[in-house]
Amino acid sequence: MNGVLLFGSSAALSRPEPTQQQLDVTWGAWDNPASGNWVVVEQANDSLVTLSTSDYLASINPTPVAALHGSAVYASGPASGFIGSGSAGEVTQVLAGLTVDFDSGAISDGRLQVTVGETQIWSLGFAGQLHAGVVTLNATTGELLQAGTAISDQIQANLGGVFTGSNADAFVGRFDLFDKLDAINEVNGLYTIER
Repeated sequence: MNGVLLFGSSAALSRPEPTQQQLDVTWGAWDNPASGNWVVVEQANDSLVTLSTSDYLASINPTPVAALHGSAVYASGPASGFIGSGSAGEVTQVLAGLTVDFDSGAISDGRLQVTVGETQIWSLGFAGQLHAGVVTLNATTGELLQAGTAISDQIQANLGGVFTGSNADAFVGRFDLFDKLDAINEVNGLYTIER
């Protein structure tokens, strides 16, 4: 039987369960969006935090990060999810990643790429700090592309998030992005990335 490859199982390959379902993250659009709301993390009760953007809201069970040590790398993968919209339409893809040092709280190597509709791509670099379970992030670079052409490098970014899962298995992030050169260009939403 030259040239024939046999597999021992007839089980079909399937996509992993999305992180937001695995870790009981609930999210959706605000019933009454507040245009000046920005991104916020609030303690909802003893075990849940609320994460919000201009138009979206998430409820998350945070990881008690004080007990964690060492560093970890998070990136978009098959279980990652996202929700969002902007002036150019619905968010069609989010790719993100970051490195966190749980001992110092430093967050580095942050990157976020948000595709809106078919032609608009927002790309950011970011860094930040983890303190008392809350992640504060600041954009270090930013660019907006429209149909493959750079139209702005003046991006106002409001970023943040929270780790979730028993061992900080995932990061739930939020973004509110605005083009300082043309205020009509904006996008906001939520996403998950995993270790």
